[in-house]
Amino acid sequence: MAPTESYGVGTRWQARSGGEVITVARTGQTPTRNSSVILYHLSNGQELKAFKLMSRYDQLKSSA
Repeated sequence: MAPTESYGVGTRWQARSGGEVITVARTGQTPTRNSSVILYHLSNGQELKAFKLMSRYDQLKSSA
């Protein structure tokens, strides 16, 4: 299982409550009972699964 481009390293997110902008610093996998899940390691030190990332943060569109 690989992270999608829209959640890849360098993507920027902002807390839904406003405030700090964070980036995905790296991704990794952690084993579960039957499979594995992707963990997103953020620039603020948090490690979140995709659902938590999406529920706490809004993705910022790139200015490219």
